[in-house]
Amino acid sequence: MAIDPRKNVLYPEIQMAADVVTATESGVEVASYSGYKPYIAQLKDLATSRNPNTTVRVSVDGAAEVVKSATLARYDYDVSEELELPALSTLVITLASDVGSGNIPGQIVRHSLRVTKPTVFEKIRFGLRLTDDEKKLDEKYGISKKIDSGIMKMLDGTQFLKIKEFATRITAAAGANPIIGRELHATTGMKVVLLGITSDAPVAANTVFIRVDRDEYPEIQNYDTYALPTVSEMAKIYIPATDVIKLTLLNPATNVVNHLVRIKYGIAKISLLERIRWNLAIEPEEQTIIDELELEDVVKAGVI
Repeated sequence: MAIDPRKNVLYPEIQMAADVVTATESGVEVASYSGYKPYIAQLKDLATSRNPNTTVRVSVDGAAEVVKSATLARYDYDVSEELELPALSTLVITLASDVGSGNIPGQIVRHSLRVTKPTVFEKIRFGLRLTDDEKKLDEKYGISKKIDSGIMKMLDGTQFLKIKEFATRITAAAGANPIIGRELHATTGMKVVLLGITSDAPVAANTVFIRVDRDEYPEIQNYDTYALPTVSEMAKIYIPATDVIKLTLLNPATNVVNHLVRIKYGIAKISLLERIRWNLAIEPEEQTIIDELELEDVVKAGVI
């Protein structure tokens, strides 16, 4: 299941797609993203099966083959290669088999995207045009000058109060579709963030999946567990929720016995910056602090 950048409402988020595809000589399209303004996307990592006759390619913003890698020379799919590829308008990932190799089924491709609405800081970094109001913020905080000087730090990241792990074995008859563990609830004023996931691989692709529901948004992700890293590793993501995250093991036609799943999640207070960014309710005393510290400008500027 591809990532839908428009569902990244609690931005910035890092979401993942895990797929099993058949490589073709013309290049099968694994994922294609476009039309996601006002968001921008960044390819953060990429994992593939290793095969002597396949090549993974990434095209960004109309530039072909920004990445062109023989999969045999890459890590096996358990380990993702970290990348930093901003995609302002389009991103396409394909997997091709060598000429004469024909179709090669059962190939794993996993990738993650960081999706956000760009701040002034990010617009300057990526060469996007600023509005008149954004130019004033650039002047106010000296963003361009400090980026050029190498001393500007982007406003990003979360200070977690707790980071927890949950690991389980699941046995379920075909069609049971059990919830994995329990729902992850955020208490008042807090957020819960899904930070990582890993799973056993079933005997075949397209048989057992993990579905992620967040707040009022159903199925923001649906991972083929065959394409997830095995339990010795973990795929890194960043999916926040202000209410609840629910993970479900979908096994529509397959019995599962002692199927291993491990997740990592964090708990943190929702900051005033996030309340502004996510358009959440703000109390009068919080608005006083926002006005005093000019936090609305800080959010737009995207810098500390």
